[in-house]
Amino acid sequence: MLTEVPAGPDELGSVRIGREEWRAEALDGGPLAPGTHVTVLEVRGTRVIVYPTGLPASTRPPERPH
Repeated sequence: MLTEVPAGPDELGSVRIGREEWRAEALDGGPLAPGTHVTVLEVRGTRVIVYPTGLPASTRPPERPH
């Protein structure tokens, strides 16, 4: 997530998909914090419906070197 999706139906935030920025709506109407990794489930016109797939980037543990 680039910007927060507030709680509530039809509330929008934004996500980056590749190099493009899209308006995003949470599938369950719940809030999504910036940095949360999401999966795009559907495209509805000029917005995408998303579902969280992980923790916000700022709370993920650091990756271990190989």
